[in-house]
Amino acid sequence: MPKQFGNDRKDQIKQPPLWDVILVSKNESDFKVLVLCLVNIFNKTEYEACKIAEQIVMDGKAVVSKYSKDIAETKKQMVSDFIRLYSLDFFVEIKKS
Repeated sequence: MPKQFGNDRKDQIKQPPLWDVILVSKNESDFKVLVLCLVNIFNKTEYEACKIAEQIVMDGKAVVSKYSKDIAETKKQMVSDFIRLYSLDFFVEIKKS
């Protein structure tokens, strides 16, 4: 009988670990810019972006999304470039989930 794929544990693909992308801000005036960043870089809807921005303003930070390490690092770089371009007062970090 031929071997069937997917039935053996060795044949299963292991998912890569996820990393949290976290935006941190201590400045309430960054709200509109945070929303802009979330919509353009993280493809959030305006509603989702407003909810996340509210959490960042209230708590000082929020997990924006979870990605594989490579994508999380790319998103971090994109946000860092956005921050530098507009001389903003918030930052981004990534942390293993």
